[in-house]
Amino acid sequence: NPSNGKFAMTFTGDKSEVYSIEIFNTLGEKVYESIGFQSIFDLSNKASGAYFVQVHLSSKTIDREIVIEK
Repeated sequence: NPSNGKFAMTFTGDKSEVYSIEIFNTLGEKVYESIGFQSIFDLSNKASGAYFVQVHLSSKTIDREIVIEK
């Protein structure tokens, strides 16, 4: 991080507890969503800038920031 748009996510918890992953741009627009855990994301078709990842677990939400640089 930063990346050209391809990201690999590591998660040390129980992956079966992940029910969705969402990625938003700085305007709050959802640009990606997966159901369940997914470890590889290809956002290379998105513009350079900061994006916000939300990993939704059964008991909490984890927020992270990623950056695309082209």
